[in-house]
Amino acid sequence: MALVPELWPPPTDHVAWFAIADGMKFGWTESSFHLFRAGFWDRTLLKFPMTAEGWAVAWQTLLTEYPRLATEVSVQYEKQYGKHYRSYVVLEDCTLLGGYGWDDGFAPGAECRLSFTEEGIWVHVISSGRFARMFHSPYEDALALEFSGPGRVTTGGRFFGGGFGVAGAAEGMIVASILNTLTSRTDIKTVIRYQAADLEAFFFYSGATPEDLRVQMSKVLGLIKPPNTRPATSVMSELEKLVELHNSGALSDDEFAALKKKIVESS
Repeated sequence: MALVPELWPPPTDHVAWFAIADGMKFGWTESSFHLFRAGFWDRTLLKFPMTAEGWAVAWQTLLTEYPRLATEVSVQYEKQYGKHYRSYVVLEDCTLLGGYGWDDGFAPGAECRLSFTEEGIWVHVISSGRFARMFHSPYEDALALEFSGPGRVTTGGRFFGGGFGVAGAAEGMIVASILNTLTSRTDIKTVIRYQAADLEAFFFYSGATPEDLRVQMSKVLGLIKPPNTRPATSVMSELEKLVELHNSGALSDDEFAALKKKIVESS
């Protein structure tokens, strides 16, 4: 899987050309991204605005139309800046249900792709087969990632067998079983909730049940650590230091009790 440089903004203000492959070059200026043919410096084939949305469209164009150049951009990105953002889980065909914390370009009902990388979640809104807009939230701002909903739901297929005598009943049950198989339908209905310090988003996803997603996303869930949670070892260390200060006389009984209560409650 090619590394996906989804960092925004770009690391430098101006790069005449950043990567080259199959006679194509990709680079950017202070105002736009450029895609041009190698050897024709003044012949820009495509130009994208220097915005988060412009980068999303530029990267999607590289992936779909110039995959080797996209791979080279990824390689150069890691080589020159020592950073890469490998996608642990990518969920296609999600639907934005609602929430808050983004601009007006995101509306309920929009088709989305969710990318859970090493450092955060990227939400790409898709329009006419291309990325139209996106927003990003690093895990350090995350408060919750939850999966709910009914999961697998089967509809239709309510035929019951019947008939006269043992042979008739058996025949009826066989016919009913065939009809149920032909008319029943199983769908997956899962709701994904992501909450950060400044946003909350709900998505509908039909590719996996809530239970399956919890397994697939175990790595991501381990990266999300709400700021008000601290390891027990850290809490014990703070309490031990508090006891030492109290025993040395640096803290009064009232000060010790108040600080101890604050540490315990925050843990």
